[in-house]
Amino acid sequence: MTNLLDIDTLHQLYPQAESRRTFLVRARSIVQADRAALQQAMQQQAYTTARDVSHRLHGTSAFLAGSTEIPLKTFDDLNMALHRGDREAADAAQSCVLGYLTQLEEQLGSALE
Repeated sequence: MTNLLDIDTLHQLYPQAESRRTFLVRARSIVQADRAALQQAMQQQAYTTARDVSHRLHGTSAFLAGSTEIPLKTFDDLNMALHRGDREAADAAQSCVLGYLTQLEEQLGSALE
């Protein structure tokens, strides 16, 4: 499994365990809420909203990974399809993004243990 969470940077930013835990809980909550918002927007074919949420998730993912490379590859197809209003391509790309978010949420949860 690819590491989607930059633990070293996280320890540098939050050296105290309690503050790190608070950050991780908040980050997981944000990812979960944005995932639900993305799914809802896609179901409603609200592509402008979906694009905004996807962009926010991309930024959050890049911050948590300490890199833009993996999130860019993951979110680029979805963002482009949403920009074009291409429902079929957006639905296919959403599946990849949701898989990525599942892994990210699992890693955030593991970091809390």
